[in-house]
Amino acid sequence: MTLLLGTLCLWALTLLALTMAGLGGRIAPITEGGEPPPPLRALHLTQGQSRLGPLPSFAEVGARPLLSADRRPHAVSAVAGDAGSATLDAIVTSILITPRLQMAVLTMNEGGQSRRVRVGENVEGTQWRLLALKPRQATFEGPSGQQTFPLRVFDGKGGVPPTRVESAATEASAVAPVATSAPGSPPEAQATPAPPSQPMSALMPAPGEKAMTQEEQVEAIRRRIEARRAQLRAQPPRDTDDRR
Repeated sequence: MTLLLGTLCLWALTLLALTMAGLGGRIAPITEGGEPPPPLRALHLTQGQSRLGPLPSFAEVGARPLLSADRRPHAVSAVAGDAGSATLDAIVTSILITPRLQMAVLTMNEGGQSRRVRVGENVEGTQWRLLALKPRQATFEGPSGQQTFPLRVFDGKGGVPPTRVESAATEASAVAPVATSAPGSPPEAQATPAPPSQPMSALMPAPGEKAMTQEEQVEAIRRRIEARRAQLRAQPPRDTDDRR
């Protein structure tokens, strides 16, 4: 910092000394009797001809295009995807309507891709625009006019079937405790095997009865497990010491 300040002071003193020695004192205004300065030269502009040439000379470029193999003009063919965009082949799977957002989710029938589109936007890859939304339908506008799509709802067909009761009962019987025998005891001293579980037809409703709900089925399985455990606890332990 000290070196920088010293340099600035030295430059200031140098300029002051040059000014006092007459720096800039030779510039003086023109006196009335003095010789006027020489006038500037006049600049004359001449109109030149364009190097591109006249416009009719470019007609040959249109008659013989450079990007064609035969240098002949060809009719512009339609885009390959325009023919399939006459109709929108999609299904409306979801509609979202909020004060700030209105959006529909489409599933394209060709490929199964999902497309999210807001009101006023075009569906990606098509020329169809989402025009309006209602809770159960969406209106699109495209090359062939307006088209309304209903919201797809579940009609009870298809989907994953419910869990079978037999599998739940099998898992429940597998977790039931099994009594173990002491080491060295004869085979007859071991705990008797559990009786086979009741057929699952007992849990299945009769044709004229009301079908059991999932909660009722779980409760019935739980009661059977508790009854089996109580039965095992009620059995008296066998005396294996007398048989030795």
